[in-house]
Amino acid sequence: MKENGFRPPRRARAVPRTTDSRHQFGIAPNLLKRNFRATAADRIWLADISYVPTDEGWLGNPPRFNGAQK
Repeated sequence: MKENGFRPPRRARAVPRTTDSRHQFGIAPNLLKRNFRATAADRIWLADISYVPTDEGWLGNPPRFNGAQK
């Protein structure tokens, strides 16, 4: 196989890299101060990114939530 140039596929990273903490940007202010109760619709929006391993690599799923919805 080596003579014909066959090589195994390269493996992807075991864990996706999501954060680069060595940057020049400042930290965003914490405007909610852990108070997630909305007083009206469209006042608070929350988001989180989940990564799911698949056969073709990592799949990112960024859902967004309106803080006033249940």
